Amino acid sequence: MDIVTRIEIDAPKEQAWRVLQDVSSWDRWNPAMKKLSVEAFEPGGKVRFTIKLGPGPLGGAAVDCDMAWVRPGEGFAWRGPSNKLLKRLVEGEHYFLIEGRGDRCIFHHGERFTGPLSGVLEAVAHEKMEAMYSSVNRAFKATVEAG
Repeated sequence: MDIVTRIEIDAPKEQAWRVLQDVSSWDRWNPAMKKLSVEAFEPGGKVRFTIKLGPGPLGGAAVDCDMAWVRPGEGFAWRGPSNKLLKRLVEGEHYFLIEGRGDRCIFHHGERFTGPLSGVLEAVAHEKMEAMYSSVNRAFKATVEAG
């Protein structure tokens, strides 16, 4: 299953990158991923966050991943879950990529799921996940454009 979203931002790529790589600010603007921590911006660095699945204090799930790749000034991706048993069932590579277009940029945000349960995930949650990723995109755009 693939989730592919994108949004055009009225700001240069460098401004978008500053917001994206400042993980300490994600709680202020990101409606879906909270308490994000990145051990190191390099392949293998540990990534932890809580994904907001619904309202209230029980509407979230802790996620542990590993940084898959980093392109400074452009984007990064993490792969998870880190748990080896869960990884055998379903694994996702979640990416954020900024494409420069002069004084504007395009933010590409998505995830590719693989494994035996990826088809079940697609049947049950594809539309909701795509909507969640789009809400992250809109919040990112507003934050970047606000400067």
